[in-house]
Amino acid sequence: GVVSCSKDTGVDNTLPPVAEKVRITASMDVTRTSLGENLEVLWSENDVISLYGNTKNDFTIVEGAGTTTAVFEGYLPESSDGVIYATYGYWWNPTNGYLENQNYVAGSFGTGYDRDTGLGAVPMIAAYNAEDNSLAFKNVAGIIRVDIAGSGLLESLSLHDAREENYLTGDYRFDPETLEIPDWFSGYYYTSIQNINVELTSEAQSFYVVCPPCTINELEVTMYFNNANSRVTVT
Repeated sequence: GVVSCSKDTGVDNTLPPVAEKVRITASMDVTRTSLGENLEVLWSENDVISLYGNTKNDFTIVEGAGTTTAVFEGYLPESSDGVIYATYGYWWNPTNGYLENQNYVAGSFGTGYDRDTGLGAVPMIAAYNAEDNSLAFKNVAGIIRVDIAGSGLLESLSLHDAREENYLTGDYRFDPETLEIPDWFSGYYYTSIQNINVELTSEAQSFYVVCPPCTINELEVTMYFNNANSRVTVT
């Protein structure tokens, strides 16, 4: 007969099942990562979303860049309470995020200014639907559009709530049960768009910046040019 040379140690050496990657369909409601020609909301190349259960797992976009519904791939985290939610944007931890100054993107929203990926200026939240393997993202930020016409090479611009009533950048946290952000708990009354480097013309061009939802009664716009002979009109 066949003789086994192994020693019975009483330890179960059976390997646990290997986790398989899953694909999740992520759709937009009134959310945004970039803009289409008619201001429709689109997913962008290299977008990454994070899913939270007992751990944080990142999902990367594999289909649908440039559309309103995209497919992301990654490993689904386990959840002790059965609840899994997803975030898009820059987050310190599962519930705390940060909205920062932004880098210019032509005809679209700015990207994160100072982070490793440079992506994710727009905070969004979604609850995972296990029935159809989907996420319906909810936008939790506002948007300011500044239209500028004139002459000169615009390098950057900054926005300031002159009455200092509303934060335009800063830290926020959300409630996982309601998917609401009840508290922007610290921040600054100004924000900026960097690295614009656009030649202005007599036809107004639109520049977008993401900000907390708010009503600004007196917005102060400061522009920076690479020459002294610039003239502008701001609306």
